[in-house]
Amino acid sequence: MFSISLILAIFIVFDVKDKIQTFATENIPLKEIIVDYYCMFIPVYGNMFSPLFTFISIIFFTSKMAHRTEFVAILSSGAGFNRILKPYLIGAFIIGFGSFLLNHFVIPQAQKIKIGFEDKWINNGYSSDDRNIHKIIGPNEVLYIESYDNRVNTGYKMSVEKFVNNHQTY
Repeated sequence: MFSISLILAIFIVFDVKDKIQTFATENIPLKEIIVDYYCMFIPVYGNMFSPLFTFISIIFFTSKMAHRTEFVAILSSGAGFNRILKPYLIGAFIIGFGSFLLNHFVIPQAQKIKIGFEDKWINNGYSSDDRNIHKIIGPNEVLYIESYDNRVNTGYKMSVEKFVNNHQTY
């Protein structure tokens, strides 16, 4: 947790450095910057880097135990490998379940708020140059859009295609 907190603090400092000019010239309220942008920034990047930092901490912890020959003492006391593995599995379940909750409930809402803030204050006049967009919209259904203009919320040259057994039926 400490390592992830430090790396997030570094990310926030660099992000503030990149966006300080925009924050100052747009007269964005400080509360919106902190609550709508940076409080939504933390769960996204914290969850993104948690597997890496968990891996590093487990390697560090396990190598420290092996260096002090604590595994030899545990095994010679009669405990088996399953007993040694139990805390690792419990920790993995807790971290995995926490990541699952973040990915499915917290982060989508946080991204909506963060992207709304960016569209309102930072990406003035954002437009997409994406062409030939294909999206799966249902079982065996594909939506094709040649281009999309988000300023007027309009897609051009659209089609819906239906497939059965890899053959186009509609």
